[in-house]
Amino acid sequence: MGMAIVDPVWLVQAASDQGSEITANEGEWVTRTALLPGGLAELQEPAVSAADGSLVYPGDEKLVLRSIDDEPGLCTITHRKIDKAKIGAPGSSSNDVCFLDTDGDGRFETSLRIKNLSGTSIFGASLPYRHRVALRPAAYRRLEASAMDPPLFVGVKFSGVYIDGKPHFTVYYGAEGHEAAVGKSMRLARDGKIDILGATYSILARDKHMIRVRVEKAIPAQRFQLTEGVF
Repeated sequence: MGMAIVDPVWLVQAASDQGSEITANEGEWVTRTALLPGGLAELQEPAVSAADGSLVYPGDEKLVLRSIDDEPGLCTITHRKIDKAKIGAPGSSSNDVCFLDTDGDGRFETSLRIKNLSGTSIFGASLPYRHRVALRPAAYRRLEASAMDPPLFVGVKFSGVYIDGKPHFTVYYGAEGHEAAVGKSMRLARDGKIDILGATYSILARDKHMIRVRVEKAIPAQRFQLTEGVF
């Protein structure tokens, strides 16, 4: 096979705070909600090459859904890097393994390794860099998306009042205590309202380090993907 785009499939869970009033200090959450994989699974046995029986993957990590040339695949996500939200700093990279069950019989028969692009996130695209490898059929089982470990989330923080005199907000995502901002996607409030992540907040009160808002429309369910730092 040639080079192919491997897209992640992450889903924002709809928030349930519509109509509520929220007070947040600078750097605190205005709201946040779960960020779930579009699919989650785990191998029930090691994956080995059909050609020589060599070990391809021991099956000790959960697998998340990714789209491989528009074909659904299940891939590792380099768990040791989740804590930092990003795969690595510019100039670094990491490898993951993807599996395909093309006949839908609950067993993987093909694998390929992908090289995550330098400095990209687990929520961004990657490129396969090796040919597909035929496997001895390896059984796997589907899991509930909520079994993702560590649990991930996405939400909005109040970033304070900037020199322009307007309150600013920033989207953050990641694991507890290891959040990352979404690029430069700062949104300022206009006409007493802020629209961000598909939600709408009315500003009820504010000063330089505090904001109080009413949730007019909660964050809706949607797909989440980073492209050059912006989703």
